[in-house]
Amino acid sequence: MPDAIAVSNARRRPAYVPRVIPANAPNETLLSAPDVAGYAGIGYSTLWRHVRSGALPLPYYMTNKVPRWKLGDLRAAVAAAPRDHHAAAFQGALS
Repeated sequence: MPDAIAVSNARRRPAYVPRVIPANAPNETLLSAPDVAGYAGIGYSTLWRHVRSGALPLPYYMTNKVPRWKLGDLRAAVAAAPRDHHAAAFQGALS
């Protein structure tokens, strides 16, 4: 049975590693959903929950299935957010 578990884990897709964005990056920098979620320290589903609730801005769609957020829009949303544990995570990641 342990061999079946090892084989199962070996086929899993590797975790996405967000790209490094310097603090002085221009506001026009476009971020993908995994980049935003990774830097904010939240899950992918939580990112979309924040978008639906209005806590984060709607993304720009480059094509039908390629959402991107402008870094400046995210920074503005963080600055306007109430200070709770999610805002603190965004503040540390995107400032």
